[in-house]
Amino acid sequence: MTITDKIFLRQKRGFSQLFGTVFKLVRKNFSVLVGSLFITAGPFILLTAVFTAWLNSTIFRPFIGLSQNLFRGDITQTLSDVITNAAGWVALIWVFSLLSYSFIRTTMANFFVIYESKLEGESFTVQEIARKTYKDVWMVFTGMIVFSLVSFVVLAIVAIPFFLLCTSGVGGIIFAIFLLFIILIAFGPQLGYIFSYAPPFVMVRDKVFVFTAIKRTIANIKGNFWWLWVLMICMGLIIGIFSMITNLPATIYQMGNTFGRSDFGTGDPEEMLNSATSPVYIALYSFGLFCGSVITCLADMLMAVSYYSFEEERTGMGLSLKIDEIGRPEENPNYN
Repeated sequence: MTITDKIFLRQKRGFSQLFGTVFKLVRKNFSVLVGSLFITAGPFILLTAVFTAWLNSTIFRPFIGLSQNLFRGDITQTLSDVITNAAGWVALIWVFSLLSYSFIRTTMANFFVIYESKLEGESFTVQEIARKTYKDVWMVFTGMIVFSLVSFVVLAIVAIPFFLLCTSGVGGIIFAIFLLFIILIAFGPQLGYIFSYAPPFVMVRDKVFVFTAIKRTIANIKGNFWWLWVLMICMGLIIGIFSMITNLPATIYQMGNTFGRSDFGTGDPEEMLNSATSPVYIALYSFGLFCGSVITCLADMLMAVSYYSFEEERTGMGLSLKIDEIGRPEENPNYN
């Protein structure tokens, strides 16, 4: 496609302007956006969906006889079977989920990097984004693996006070749950922006490692912490509604398969679990997951547009860059 009426990214925007810019970018570049995601992240999203759908049956299959085992003293063996059956699948799903995450985030980052490098009237293609994504994705993938391992250690340490509260009785458990709820509500959206959405974008655009990207993100949102909370909550509601719609086919099929069985009410868990691995369910589940992944890219786009906005507010470089666009060189330093 050819870029027409190009949107200048490096400018300060208000609340409605941020969302308006995101939806305008989607509307004008929909085929490039979806096509890029389908080529780069599509295979990994599909594999993640298939493995997850299969896990829905595999992980719970040992529980089929749990009600009988309650009085036989076999619960330990049952739980051992669950762990044995699920461990491999969970590890596999984690790897493919991280690959999906890396490809989606890298694709979205390159969407903006390449879009920003283009002049009015130049071509903007799926092949360009895909080619650069395959080049950059391993930097993001390895960076996020390192970050995941460090986060696991940090979260394990942070979880110690909550564990101690939970061992102090019912009151401690209630207080720990309440405290965790408050933390997630108050800081969850901002932490998602800082640690999940922004780092891949900054890594790809600025060619830095994950921890430098996080440091730059924190510096960039300084003074906009609660403003960012409002943005991410609103986008989260939009994504939640659309994701629920895309998952309806799989949900309806599963409910119809459950309530439409001739043996419904007999409590046959084997039959219920088998429905989770039917080809139709896996296809519908995969479709919903892919559409949901595309929809979550709205958050990536909001992150990128708001990042440019915060950056312009902090540095004020946008105006000079816009003036320089008239006679700037063909090559953009960010596009290689």
